Order: sequence, then structure tokens, then C-alpha cells
Amino acid sequence: MKLQNLSGSLLLILLTVAFTACSDNEREPYYLSLSVDKCEAPIGRNSYIPILSGNGDYAIKVANNEIVEAKADFSTYPNMAFGVIRIQSKQKGETIVTVTDNITRDVKTLKVKVTDNFVGFRITESDHQALSKERWVYLVDNEWKDAYFFEKGNNGIRGLLAHGSYQFTVESSIPYLTLYYSESNGQFTDATIAPVPHKFNIKDNKEVTFNLLSYMLHVDWGTLGAFTKMQYTRTSVTVPVYMRMKAEGTDKVVTAVYDYNYIPQGVLQD
Repeated sequence: MKLQNLSGSLLLILLTVAFTACSDNEREPYYLSLSVDKCEAPIGRNSYIPILSGNGDYAIKVANNEIVEAKADFSTYPNMAFGVIRIQSKQKGETIVTVTDNITRDVKTLKVKVTDNFVGFRITESDHQALSKERWVYLVDNEWKDAYFFEKGNNGIRGLLAHGSYQFTVESSIPYLTLYYSESNGQFTDATIAPVPHKFNIKDNKEVTFNLLSYMLHVDWGTLGAFTKMQYTRTSVTVPVYMRMKAEGTDKVVTAVYDYNYIPQGVLQD
């Protein structure tokens, strides 16, 4: 009797295991899906493309490895169950990244354009008319020193307000940021009007802010004549980084925070 009971229990266990195995085998594999089919990636930085659906086993091929390198990444964003594609930008240009799901053999292509690097700030407090709260300033690391100004529309998408330029200078050991843009009555206006310089004293900022500007925009504060006793090195931005700007000759102050979001696609000029 005891043997019969044991045999019955063993049979039940075997049936349960077999049923579970069949259920696992019968699960349909996930189809491969990426969040986008094209992207812009700033040079010298890592960009991440979410995998919306897949089976965790991917083969990734880059048409031109001199422009970017790409690999599947499951650790940087562990909350993304299917992983991300990490794009390491090496030089400006365009290339194609091909992603193959080794389980389903699904194939997706990603067109990548590597752009100039840039640093963006979202304005959090302001007395300034044009650089008002909840607007963005992006400074581009290129020979033209491009500056782009954005505001958020009713649909939540950032819209381009103006395109200008910028310059960092130091006078009597005081650092300044000068923004050049077209204006009328204190507001951004049509670019057919000649740009006007707007000079801001930026001395009241922490070292991490100057580190960020130095690393992202290659600003050499030593050459400019400021902070000769301080060493500026690459900064790992792990806390909010603020920039405080006081309009020269006025009491108007603009406070902005470093924004990780990229410039909207299609805005940057080649």
C-alpha cells in the first residue's frame, strides 16, 4: 500500500513537470521591436535605444564601426526587461545598425546620425524676459558656437524659438557667457533681424558647473584667464548641476539646471 501511494505521488509529480514543460515550450517567442528606427547621437557620448520587445539574444552589426559602436546592454537600465541598444558615438557621420533576434530571426535596422556634442539647460527661475522659466538653452560644441532656444508647446513637445550663438569670455577674472540672438522688445524674434549680444555674469556658480562646461564644450578657463588656482577635470554628473546667470548691468537673474534630454531631432545643422 505504501508503495502504491508513493508510485501515485511520483506519477502526479511527473505529470505536473511534463505539463509545465509543455506550457513553457508552447509560449510564443516575442517579436523584435525597437523604440525608434532612426536617431541622432552626440559625438563622444553613449546613447541608449530601448528594445520594446525581444528575446534577450541579439546579434548587432554596424555598417561603419568608425562612426559608432553598438551592443546590447541589460545592466544600465535593469528595469527595461528586453534591454537597450547602447550606441557609442566616435565620429560625425551616418551609419546603419542592424539588430537581429537570434531566437526569431527578426531583423530591425536603426539609422544613426552622429552630431556635434552639446550641453542643455532648462530654466527653472528667471527675471529675464526672453530667457523665461521653462525654456531651454542648448550650447553646441562646434566652430560656429551655435545656440538654440526652445519652449514647451501645449502638446508637451519642445518647439524651437530661436537660433543664435554664444561666447565665453573672462574679464578681470570674472567669467561671462554672451548669448547672441535676434530680439524685439525683449523677446525672441525673426532671424532676419541682426543678432544682439546679451552678456551674463556667471561667476556665482559651483565648480561642478564650470567642470561641465569645460568638458562638454571644451572651454579652457585657464587660457581665458580665470580660476588659475583651480584644476578642472572631467565631471561625472550624478547630481543636479545649476547655472546661475546675471544679466550684465541689471538685477535680472536666470537660474537653469543641466538637462539630460537631447536636442529634438532635425534641428542641428551639419
